[in-house]
Amino acid sequence: MKVTLKNVTKKFGSTVAVNDFSATFPDGHLICLLGPSGCGKSTVLNILCGILDVTSGQVFFDDDDVTSLSPEQRNIGMVFQNYALYPHLTVLENIAFPLEVQKVNKKIRIEKAKEIAELVHVENLLHRFPGELSGGQQQRVAIARALIKNPKLLLMDEPLSNLDARLRLEMREEIRRIQIETGVTTIFVTHDQDEAMSISDSIILMKDGVLAQEGLCTELYNQPNSKFVADFLGNPPINVIEGYLEKNKFIFDDNSGSIFLENMTDLNMPNMTKLFENKKLTLAIRPESFILDKIISKDDTDKYDKNLFQVLSVFKQTREELAHIKIGTKELSIFLPDDSGVKKYDKVVLSVKQKGCFIFNAQTGERLKW
Repeated sequence: MKVTLKNVTKKFGSTVAVNDFSATFPDGHLICLLGPSGCGKSTVLNILCGILDVTSGQVFFDDDDVTSLSPEQRNIGMVFQNYALYPHLTVLENIAFPLEVQKVNKKIRIEKAKEIAELVHVENLLHRFPGELSGGQQQRVAIARALIKNPKLLLMDEPLSNLDARLRLEMREEIRRIQIETGVTTIFVTHDQDEAMSISDSIILMKDGVLAQEGLCTELYNQPNSKFVADFLGNPPINVIEGYLEKNKFIFDDNSGSIFLENMTDLNMPNMTKLFENKKLTLAIRPESFILDKIISKDDTDKYDKNLFQVLSVFKQTREELAHIKIGTKELSIFLPDDSGVKKYDKVVLSVKQKGCFIFNAQTGERLKW
């Protein structure tokens, strides 16, 4: 089922939680609503399920306007952060409960509950109570309970936040597997960018109640339309420097240093400089967008004036090294190749790739077009 929000606004008194929000969730896809706390993503989810009324705007399921329908009339399934299982009911009874409310024959609902339990891999836990289950097992039961009604839409509100790191990774894969097997349109709310990028077909990123950018995970990461999007996605975060352009250099706002951008062929630097020279800009470079050209000995330091960085620290990771470096007064994070040979206190010459390097309007945060 395709889900469409048209110009939806939700106000709580004078507070605007969602502002003129429009988005389409394609049939059979898993879409992540991503954004920082307080951006309005859970409000959008509650509007979709009918718990909250809209102040203005419309909600469509396929071509049907469901804006005024109650939750029970929308045929949706919901999985909450706390799972909300009934402690006095067994796993089997918890899964079957929605069909009991619908007064489905007991034999039929038990058979259906067992089928769904196999889908989510809890068929060996049917006679246990929620208090006897791990967090991951409770989550699987909550998903099974949401799916037993054969919903047209599955809504998940930060369902992984109560799990430890290893179990979160496992459950990401399980949720994706279940969604693909059932084919149900799923909207997954999270503030965790890694979670969103690993589990979803596409992402809708929100900020302050509005849509900041939507698209494939790679599109948002590689082609952010604003400083907010570039800064929100990426771990460690993108390096951000305020300053201005001068020929093929970006001069820091405090004049403590500069970064040469001579490799930026796609940026058309002569034209960029002509259009934006001496205007306040923001340069953003992803940590993986630096190239190690040379490690400089103490005797050769004076021979290099292009992108000469002081290494503050180097941390070994699984397949690469994370280094913190300094140029002028600016401290940046970069990834280096495994066994690069770079050590603390070294000075290194670095160049910058085109991919992962962006320039934004410093006042509006909008990515520059030229």
